[in-house]
Amino acid sequence: MWKRFIRNYFTFTRRERNGLIVLLMIMLIIAFWPRVYLLFHEDEPTDFTLFQRQIDSFNRKAETNSSSPSSYDSAGASLAELNAEQSASEEIGFILFPFNPNTIGADEWRKLGLSNKTIQTIINYRSKGGKFFKKEDLKKIYGFKETDYKRLEPYIDIPATIPVVYDQKPKIEPKSTRTTIVELNAADSAQLTGLNGIGPVLSSRIIKFRNRIGGFNDLEQLKEVYGLSPETFELVKDKVSVNSSKIKKLNINTIDLNALKQHPYFKNPIALTVISYREQHGFFNAPEDLKNVDLITDEMYQKIIPYLEF
Repeated sequence: MWKRFIRNYFTFTRRERNGLIVLLMIMLIIAFWPRVYLLFHEDEPTDFTLFQRQIDSFNRKAETNSSSPSSYDSAGASLAELNAEQSASEEIGFILFPFNPNTIGADEWRKLGLSNKTIQTIINYRSKGGKFFKKEDLKKIYGFKETDYKRLEPYIDIPATIPVVYDQKPKIEPKSTRTTIVELNAADSAQLTGLNGIGPVLSSRIIKFRNRIGGFNDLEQLKEVYGLSPETFELVKDKVSVNSSKIKKLNINTIDLNALKQHPYFKNPIALTVISYREQHGFFNAPEDLKNVDLITDEMYQKIIPYLEF
């Protein structure tokens, strides 16, 4: 009984064990992720330079006026002087000079009084291909203060760009304007490629098909070439011709089965049927004898006769 209880509640299938392993790995990642994150992530140090300058300036002012209590006769006068001092201190240490925001580096931006965070945003923007085409484009930078823009606007110097004038698209001349008729059974790859719509791939396929069938007997056979679309056929049909006297013929009474079935028009079982009929009835004495062979329809007969001799 105890063994059955232990087996039912403390034995896991292979899928359950895999699930427990995955769950434990997820729990370990969640538990240790904060520590790993702190090892590789360092917060950007806060720039206290401007704040420190304000404190130092305020302390110097306080020491100078410590012997003159009358300068702080009222809380309103004291606050007004503090605000005036803070406004003046914002420009202490800043160096204003003409600059192009598309080219200056981080050090120059610091001299102009920008914070490190804003400077990094500008550098990231430029590194991704961003450009400033006019002064107001600086306002698009996230974190760029309006007060900083007003202070720097007179010194922004963006060179005027000369607009690029593009020529009109060149006219694409037809691939071939010649009127020479290409004879399909004698044409090489260069001649076929010269026809509109025929590229190197199609010309290679045409020659390969021509060699397999023994030559073209009719222009319509071009449609049997793999990849030659009806549109392409319409483009080239008036620029090509066929000389059927160049067809390489097969002797139907002497050819063997293996050689016959290599011809695209005599693929099995047609080739096997023709050879079997010849072995049973003897040689074909006339083309019409082929009509007695099963599978040789009238359409097939008209197609294969130009490629046979008796």
